[in-house]
Amino acid sequence: MTEGTRLEKISVVHESTVEALDLNEQNELPAGIRLVRLPLPFKLNHINVYLLEGHDGSVLIDTGFASRETEEVWRVLLKELEVVGKPLCRILITHMHPDHLGMAAWLHDKTGAPVHLAEEEWRLARALWGPGEREVAAWHCYLDALGLPDTLNTKLKRNLDAYRKLVPRLPVDVQPLADGMEFVIGGRQWQTMVGRGHSPEHVCLWNPEERIFIGGDLVLPDITPNIGVMHIGPKNPLGDYLDSLDVFENLELQWLLPSHGGISVGPSTRIGELRQHHLYQLNRLRGYCAFPRTAYQCTTFMFGERRELQTFVFAVREALAHLYYLVQSNELWSWDVNGVSLYQTYGSTSSHSCDGSL
Repeated sequence: MTEGTRLEKISVVHESTVEALDLNEQNELPAGIRLVRLPLPFKLNHINVYLLEGHDGSVLIDTGFASRETEEVWRVLLKELEVVGKPLCRILITHMHPDHLGMAAWLHDKTGAPVHLAEEEWRLARALWGPGEREVAAWHCYLDALGLPDTLNTKLKRNLDAYRKLVPRLPVDVQPLADGMEFVIGGRQWQTMVGRGHSPEHVCLWNPEERIFIGGDLVLPDITPNIGVMHIGPKNPLGDYLDSLDVFENLELQWLLPSHGGISVGPSTRIGELRQHHLYQLNRLRGYCAFPRTAYQCTTFMFGERRELQTFVFAVREALAHLYYLVQSNELWSWDVNGVSLYQTYGSTSSHSCDGSL
């Protein structure tokens, strides 16, 4: 796999320590862009956040996961930014996932910096943080349709507050981001580009002169972003994601600054690899669904047994994204039996006559 030159000299922040806070020593990065790697308490153990240095202050791209370790890091960083005359003046959030939005309220309280997030992301964050009757009913129907074992179904129905546990506070006031907005930060022109699939309105930053792409979770160098169907939100996220990859591929990136993994410099084949990964998974499902299958069966087929609850949720969301894509492409049909959705390839020898659909 060719991804250009991978930068190894990045700021590392972990285990309640702060190392290499003078991020300007990363002279491989374009001038005025500073990278901090913050800890995550998961198997994916870090997130990259970026500081863009303006003339009078710093603009932050994403905030990290809400934890005492991350707070400790930010206390040190905020003091450093004040000392060098580049205080935090604005916070841009790529999307509403806990490792990106989690520290936004805390940082706003400490600095007064306004928080910016796309409107669809903000609506979803609020719906997940404080679900009402409609969201609870949607969650129960969503789980019942998967064909889960009873014990797993019951356990997941009690897990609707998972987002609130990971994001203890939402910002009080959020300014909207949208596709096509332009910012000048430190003399460098940035444009917002919305990509979809990983989340409903994920915002990336693009600098066309130097071809710098701050891509959040949409283009990752070492892992594939989770593309999943939730109980609320878009119903063809894989189609949305593949469309977004087409747009990003035409940019001919020179710098890829992701939220996880290393920075890539130079022409990359990564976007094409991500597309091929999903086309491969779709082809596997076409074959597997020659006979009627539940979403739970398809999840196990695609990803194996997932014992940890949140890992299973990611897996079943991704399986559904591929199933819904095939249904909406008229390659699978879907029907319900006692509230459980079944999926089968059109034209298979054991075809089932049905008039139901997603």
